[in-house]
Amino acid sequence: MCPSAPALAAYPRLAGRRGAAVALTGLVAGVGATVAFGVIHAVLITPIWTRLIGGLPLAAIAATALAFTLDSVEAARGRSSTVTEAALLGLSLFIALLPATLVDVWMRKQGLRLGDAGVGMAAAILLFAGAGYVVGWIRSRSHATGIVCTAAVLALMAASGGPLPLGRSIRGAALSLGIGGIAIATAVLVALTRPRVDRLLDSSSDRHE
Repeated sequence: MCPSAPALAAYPRLAGRRGAAVALTGLVAGVGATVAFGVIHAVLITPIWTRLIGGLPLAAIAATALAFTLDSVEAARGRSSTVTEAALLGLSLFIALLPATLVDVWMRKQGLRLGDAGVGMAAAILLFAGAGYVVGWIRSRSHATGIVCTAAVLALMAASGGPLPLGRSIRGAALSLGIGGIAIATAVLVALTRPRVDRLLDSSSDRHE
């Protein structure tokens, strides 16, 4: 059976001007997220300014995946997201990190870690991926968005270094909450920046016609 038109519309537009606008918005938001993480890490733990550049690619990928998730949600709904809806999406992506994180917290109490062995690493990835799909489906009732959101959560997992350090220390818990705040702020930044990027690309296209 062929997918319906609404289902196809929910897949992110990777090509063309719209895809370029979404990608550019995500890259800009990724830079902002990297700086925000650096500030939070410096306040809570220790400055890591010289190492931030190394983390920029993963942060940019995660923010870009978030931008395409928001675009997919909007396509499934047939309208743009409000700032509140974007913030809720960012919060949802953060919540999707928690199942694997809580399993890791429990395992550490047993003297183990979730990613210690190949099987554990596979289980962690499945937990992250499954939570991401559920979040995407709940936000849009679209399987396509669930798939896109899965990619976003896996990218956020990689950018965060795996399960959040929620139960390792008070500072680790605070850093985890800071990552949640960054996810929310990044989603809001994407929602606010996209219209401006759209207008910028439109004006650039008009000048070249």
